[in-house]
Amino acid sequence: MKRTVRSLVLMLLFLWTPVASAESLLIGILEEPQCQNESTRAVRPLFAKKNTEWIALDSKKTAAGFKLDRIEWIAAFDGRSIGQFVSIDPKREIPYEWTYPRDYRQVLESPKTLPDVMNKSKAFSGWCEAPQYFPIVLVTSPNFQDPEQWKPASVPMVDRQKLLLAFREATKQARLCEASEHEKPRPYIYGVKDLQIAAAFKNALGRQLVSVTLRKKYIECGSERGWADSPQWFFLGETIRSIGNNLSLIDAGDYDKDGRSEVVFWYSGYNRDGYVLLYDNFTKRTDFVWTYH
Repeated sequence: MKRTVRSLVLMLLFLWTPVASAESLLIGILEEPQCQNESTRAVRPLFAKKNTEWIALDSKKTAAGFKLDRIEWIAAFDGRSIGQFVSIDPKREIPYEWTYPRDYRQVLESPKTLPDVMNKSKAFSGWCEAPQYFPIVLVTSPNFQDPEQWKPASVPMVDRQKLLLAFREATKQARLCEASEHEKPRPYIYGVKDLQIAAAFKNALGRQLVSVTLRKKYIECGSERGWADSPQWFFLGETIRSIGNNLSLIDAGDYDKDGRSEVVFWYSGYNRDGYVLLYDNFTKRTDFVWTYH
Protein backbone atom coordinates (compact mmCIF):
# COMPACT_ATOMS: atom_id res chain seq x y z
CA MET A 1 0.00 0.00 0.00
CA LYS A 2 2.81 2.40 0.96
CA ARG A 3 4.59 1.63 -2.31
CA THR A 4 1.40 2.39 -4.28
CA VAL A 5 0.92 5.76 -2.55
CA ARG A 6 4.59 6.66 -3.09
CA SER A 7 4.32 5.79 -6.80
CA LEU A 8 1.18 7.93 -7.13
CA VAL A 9 2.91 10.93 -5.49
CA LEU A 10 5.93 10.60 -7.78
CA MET A 11 3.66 10.42 -10.82
CA LEU A 12 1.81 13.60 -9.80
CA LEU A 13 5.10 15.43 -9.22
CA PHE A 14 6.26 14.41 -12.67
CA LEU A 15 3.08 15.68 -14.28
CA TRP A 16 3.12 19.07 -12.54
CA THR A 17 6.86 19.86 -12.59
CA PRO A 18 8.15 21.91 -15.58
CA VAL A 19 10.43 19.90 -17.83
CA ALA A 20 13.98 21.27 -17.62
CA SER A 21 15.59 19.30 -20.40
CA ALA A 22 18.36 19.80 -22.90
CA GLU A 23 15.84 18.51 -25.44
CA SER A 24 13.59 21.56 -25.07
CA LEU A 25 12.91 23.26 -28.37
CA LEU A 26 13.94 26.90 -28.09
CA ILE A 27 14.08 29.94 -30.34
CA GLY A 28 16.58 32.67 -29.54
CA ILE A 29 18.12 35.68 -31.22
CA LEU A 30 21.72 36.74 -31.83
CA GLU A 31 21.58 40.50 -31.42
CA GLU A 32 23.28 43.73 -30.51
CA PRO A 33 21.29 44.70 -27.40
CA GLN A 34 19.50 48.04 -27.64
CA CYS A 35 20.69 51.05 -25.64
CA GLN A 36 24.02 49.55 -24.52
CA ASN A 37 27.29 51.47 -24.36
CA GLU A 38 29.12 48.52 -25.90
CA SER A 39 27.95 46.88 -29.11
CA THR A 40 29.03 43.37 -28.06
CA ARG A 41 26.61 40.83 -29.48
CA ALA A 42 24.79 38.46 -27.16
CA VAL A 43 22.13 35.75 -27.24
CA ARG A 44 18.62 36.29 -25.92
CA PRO A 45 16.53 33.11 -25.43
CA LEU A 46 13.05 34.12 -26.57
CA PHE A 47 10.52 31.33 -26.98
CA ALA A 48 10.06 27.69 -25.99
CA LYS A 49 7.70 25.10 -27.45
CA LYS A 50 5.33 23.74 -24.81
CA ASN A 51 2.91 21.14 -26.16
CA THR A 52 1.35 22.87 -29.20
CA GLU A 53 2.06 26.45 -28.11
CA TRP A 54 5.08 28.74 -28.16
CA ILE A 55 5.61 30.56 -24.86
CA ALA A 56 7.78 33.60 -24.17
CA LEU A 57 10.73 33.16 -21.79
CA ASP A 58 10.18 36.68 -20.47
CA SER A 59 10.17 36.03 -16.72
CA LYS A 60 12.37 34.24 -14.21
CA LYS A 61 9.53 31.90 -13.34
CA THR A 62 8.91 30.81 -16.92
CA ALA A 63 12.59 30.52 -17.78
CA ALA A 64 13.20 28.37 -14.69
CA GLY A 65 11.28 25.54 -16.34
CA PHE A 66 13.95 25.09 -19.02
CA LYS A 67 17.63 24.21 -19.04
CA LEU A 68 19.40 27.44 -20.02
CA ASP A 69 22.82 27.00 -18.40
CA ARG A 70 24.50 26.13 -21.69
CA ILE A 71 22.65 26.13 -25.01
CA GLU A 72 23.83 24.81 -28.36
CA TRP A 73 22.36 26.91 -31.15
CA ILE A 74 21.96 26.66 -34.91
CA ALA A 75 21.84 30.03 -36.67
CA ALA A 76 18.99 30.16 -39.23
CA PHE A 77 18.84 32.67 -42.05
CA ASP A 78 16.64 32.64 -45.16
CA GLY A 79 15.91 28.93 -44.93
CA ARG A 80 19.45 27.73 -44.36
CA SER A 81 21.93 27.19 -41.55
CA ILE A 82 24.73 29.77 -41.37
CA GLY A 83 26.58 28.53 -38.31
CA GLN A 84 26.55 26.82 -34.93
CA PHE A 85 27.75 28.07 -31.56
CA VAL A 86 27.12 27.92 -27.81
CA SER A 87 25.77 30.49 -25.35
CA ILE A 88 26.17 30.37 -21.59
CA ASP A 89 24.10 31.73 -18.72
CA PRO A 90 26.32 34.38 -17.06
CA LYS A 91 24.45 33.93 -13.75
CA ARG A 92 24.01 37.68 -13.54
CA GLU A 93 21.73 38.85 -10.78
CA ILE A 94 18.66 40.69 -12.08
CA PRO A 95 16.94 42.10 -8.99
CA TYR A 96 13.69 43.37 -10.54
CA GLU A 97 11.19 41.18 -12.33
CA TRP A 98 10.18 43.93 -14.77
CA THR A 99 13.77 44.31 -16.01
CA TYR A 100 14.28 40.57 -16.62
CA PRO A 101 13.14 40.47 -20.28
CA ARG A 102 15.22 43.57 -20.97
CA ASP A 103 18.43 42.58 -19.18
CA TYR A 104 18.72 38.79 -19.33
CA ARG A 105 21.13 37.82 -22.09
CA GLN A 106 23.63 35.02 -22.51
CA VAL A 107 27.33 35.35 -23.31
CA LEU A 108 28.97 33.55 -26.22
CA GLU A 109 31.40 30.71 -25.64
CA SER A 110 33.37 31.47 -28.85
CA PRO A 111 32.54 34.97 -30.14
CA LYS A 112 34.93 34.61 -33.10
CA THR A 113 32.73 31.94 -34.72
CA LEU A 114 29.63 34.15 -35.12
CA PRO A 115 27.92 34.67 -38.48
CA ASP A 116 28.31 38.24 -39.73
CA VAL A 117 25.28 39.55 -41.64
CA MET A 118 25.47 43.32 -41.91
CA ASN A 119 22.33 45.40 -41.38
CA LYS A 120 22.83 47.43 -44.56
CA SER A 121 19.30 48.85 -44.59
CA LYS A 122 19.65 50.22 -41.04
CA ALA A 123 16.44 48.42 -40.08
CA PHE A 124 15.42 47.23 -36.60
CA SER A 125 15.90 50.53 -34.84
CA GLY A 126 14.04 50.84 -31.57
CA TRP A 127 14.26 52.97 -28.47
CA CYS A 128 17.88 53.45 -29.57
CA GLU A 129 19.76 53.32 -32.88
CA ALA A 130 19.66 50.53 -35.46
CA PRO A 131 22.17 47.71 -34.87
CA GLN A 132 25.24 47.23 -37.05
CA TYR A 133 24.47 43.53 -37.55
CA PHE A 134 21.26 41.88 -38.71
CA PRO A 135 19.53 40.01 -35.84
CA ILE A 136 19.82 36.26 -36.48
CA VAL A 137 17.19 33.71 -35.43
CA LEU A 138 18.59 30.79 -33.42
CA VAL A 139 17.09 27.33 -32.89
CA THR A 140 18.15 24.38 -30.75
CA SER A 141 17.23 21.81 -33.41
CA PRO A 142 18.17 21.78 -37.12
CA ASN A 143 14.79 23.24 -38.08
CA PHE A 144 15.93 26.14 -40.20
CA GLN A 145 14.19 25.38 -43.50
CA ASP A 146 11.39 27.66 -44.71
CA PRO A 147 8.96 25.27 -46.46
CA GLU A 148 6.59 28.12 -47.37
CA GLN A 149 9.44 29.99 -49.10
CA TRP A 150 8.63 33.54 -48.05
CA LYS A 151 10.27 35.98 -50.48
CA PRO A 152 10.04 39.74 -51.18
CA ALA A 153 7.27 40.54 -53.67
CA SER A 154 5.23 43.34 -55.20
CA VAL A 155 1.57 43.94 -54.36
CA PRO A 156 -0.91 44.00 -57.28
CA MET A 157 -3.55 46.72 -57.45
CA VAL A 158 -6.43 44.33 -56.73
CA ASP A 159 -4.83 43.51 -53.36
CA ARG A 160 -4.12 47.17 -52.63
CA GLN A 161 -7.85 47.82 -52.85
CA LYS A 162 -8.43 45.15 -50.20
CA LEU A 163 -5.61 46.54 -48.08
CA LEU A 164 -7.19 50.00 -48.14
CA LEU A 165 -10.31 48.70 -46.40
CA ALA A 166 -8.24 46.68 -43.91
CA PHE A 167 -6.01 49.67 -43.19
CA ARG A 168 -9.00 51.94 -42.54
CA GLU A 169 -10.46 49.36 -40.16
CA ALA A 170 -7.17 48.96 -38.27
CA THR A 171 -6.64 52.74 -37.87
CA LYS A 172 -10.24 53.93 -37.53
CA GLN A 173 -9.58 55.79 -34.28
CA ALA A 174 -6.61 57.77 -35.62
CA ARG A 175 -6.76 61.57 -35.72
CA LEU A 176 -5.19 62.61 -39.01
CA CYS A 177 -3.43 65.86 -39.87
CA GLU A 178 -1.74 66.99 -43.02
CA ALA A 179 2.01 67.30 -42.54
CA SER A 180 1.75 71.03 -43.24
CA GLU A 181 -0.98 71.52 -40.62
CA HIS A 182 0.24 69.93 -37.40
CA GLU A 183 -2.23 69.68 -34.53
CA LYS A 184 -5.19 70.52 -36.77
CA PRO A 185 -6.97 67.19 -37.01
CA ARG A 186 -9.88 66.79 -39.34
CA PRO A 187 -11.37 63.89 -41.28
CA TYR A 188 -9.40 62.91 -44.36
CA ILE A 189 -10.68 60.60 -47.05
CA TYR A 190 -7.64 58.81 -48.39
CA GLY A 191 -7.57 56.31 -51.22
CA VAL A 192 -5.37 53.59 -52.64
CA LYS A 193 -2.92 56.12 -54.07
CA ASP A 194 -2.29 57.42 -50.54
CA LEU A 195 -1.15 54.02 -49.28
CA GLN A 196 2.53 53.24 -49.20
CA ILE A 197 3.78 49.65 -49.21
CA ALA A 198 6.61 49.59 -46.70
CA ALA A 199 7.40 45.87 -47.18
CA ALA A 200 5.78 42.91 -48.91
CA PHE A 201 6.45 39.17 -49.00
CA LYS A 202 4.77 36.25 -50.75
CA ASN A 203 5.05 32.51 -50.11
CA ALA A 204 4.86 29.49 -52.39
CA LEU A 205 1.09 29.20 -51.76
CA GLY A 206 0.44 32.75 -52.93
CA ARG A 207 -0.24 34.15 -49.46
CA GLN A 208 1.16 37.55 -48.64
CA LEU A 209 2.58 39.54 -45.75
CA VAL A 210 2.30 43.26 -46.37
CA SER A 211 3.31 46.29 -44.32
CA VAL A 212 1.28 49.42 -45.14
CA THR A 213 1.59 53.08 -44.12
CA LEU A 214 0.06 56.34 -45.27
CA ARG A 215 2.18 58.60 -47.44
CA LYS A 216 3.98 61.37 -45.58
CA LYS A 217 1.23 63.84 -46.50
CA TYR A 218 -0.76 62.44 -43.59
CA ILE A 219 0.35 61.98 -39.99
CA GLU A 220 -1.43 61.10 -36.78
CA CYS A 221 -1.80 64.19 -34.64
CA GLY A 222 -0.22 64.38 -31.21
CA SER A 223 1.53 61.02 -31.23
CA GLU A 224 5.20 60.05 -31.40
CA ARG A 225 4.49 56.54 -32.69
CA GLY A 226 0.83 56.32 -33.54
CA TRP A 227 -1.45 53.97 -35.39
CA ALA A 228 -1.86 55.62 -38.78
CA ASP A 229 1.70 56.86 -39.26
CA SER A 230 3.37 53.57 -38.27
CA PRO A 231 3.55 50.40 -40.39
CA GLN A 232 0.47 48.20 -40.21
CA TRP A 233 1.05 44.53 -41.09
CA PHE A 234 -1.54 42.33 -42.77
CA PHE A 235 -1.69 38.66 -43.70
CA LEU A 236 -3.46 38.04 -47.01
CA GLY A 237 -4.74 34.50 -47.28
CA GLU A 238 -8.31 33.40 -47.81
CA THR A 239 -9.15 36.58 -45.91
CA ILE A 240 -7.14 39.62 -44.74
CA ARG A 241 -6.07 39.73 -41.11
CA SER A 242 -4.31 42.50 -39.24
CA ILE A 243 -1.33 41.08 -37.35
CA GLY A 244 0.03 44.20 -35.70
CA ASN A 245 1.91 47.45 -36.11
CA ASN A 246 5.47 48.69 -35.59
CA LEU A 247 6.87 45.35 -36.75
CA SER A 248 9.93 44.56 -38.88
CA LEU A 249 10.25 41.06 -40.34
CA ILE A 250 13.45 39.24 -39.35
CA ASP A 251 13.04 35.74 -40.77
CA ALA A 252 10.72 32.81 -41.44
CA GLY A 253 11.33 29.12 -40.80
CA ASP A 254 9.67 25.92 -39.71
CA TYR A 255 11.27 26.04 -36.27
CA ASP A 256 9.15 23.23 -34.79
CA LYS A 257 9.13 21.07 -37.95
CA ASP A 258 5.35 20.89 -38.22
CA GLY A 259 5.38 21.63 -41.96
CA ARG A 260 4.42 25.32 -41.58
CA SER A 261 6.69 28.31 -41.26
CA GLU A 262 6.77 30.51 -38.20
CA VAL A 263 7.76 34.18 -38.62
CA VAL A 264 9.86 36.25 -36.23
CA PHE A 265 9.48 40.05 -36.13
CA TRP A 266 11.27 42.87 -34.35
CA TYR A 267 8.83 45.13 -32.50
CA SER A 268 9.37 48.71 -31.36
CA GLY A 269 6.97 51.20 -29.80
CA TYR A 270 7.11 54.02 -27.30
CA ASN A 271 9.37 52.83 -24.45
CA ARG A 272 8.92 49.26 -25.71
CA ASP A 273 11.13 46.96 -27.75
CA GLY A 274 11.13 43.23 -28.32
CA TYR A 275 10.32 40.31 -30.57
CA VAL A 276 7.10 38.77 -31.84
CA LEU A 277 6.49 35.22 -33.08
CA LEU A 278 3.57 34.51 -35.43
CA TYR A 279 2.62 30.87 -36.01
CA ASP A 280 -0.20 28.46 -36.93
CA ASN A 281 -0.93 30.24 -40.21
CA PHE A 282 -0.71 33.63 -38.45
CA THR A 283 -3.60 32.83 -36.13
CA LYS A 284 -1.42 32.83 -32.99
CA ARG A 285 1.04 35.38 -31.65
CA THR A 286 3.55 35.34 -28.79
CA ASP A 287 5.35 38.50 -27.64
CA PHE A 288 8.68 38.90 -25.86
CA VAL A 289 8.69 42.63 -25.06
CA TRP A 290 10.41 44.83 -22.48
CA THR A 291 10.31 48.45 -21.33
CA TYR A 292 13.16 50.82 -20.45
CA HIS A 293 11.60 52.75 -17.58
